[in-house]
Amino acid sequence: GIADASFAGCAGLIRLSIPESVKHIGDYAFSNCTALESIRYDARDLEGGFSNYSYVFHRAGRNGQGIEVVVLLPV
Repeated sequence: GIADASFAGCAGLIRLSIPESVKHIGDYAFSNCTALESIRYDARDLEGGFSNYSYVFHRAGRNGQGIEVVVLLPV
């Protein structure tokens, strides 16, 4: 998993691909990542999920404009 606030404030993170082996993303994990543009999360075997989705990407993205999050789920 990705612990709470793991990448919080990481100004150099632009794009991220999270493999399906990651089963949980903690609170504020990517908050205030001001250069972040997109995240691709292969969540086909999602167990714990996002601890509190609304805060995982809090104030992420250029100028706080948000980011593109692609979550792949089983069909």
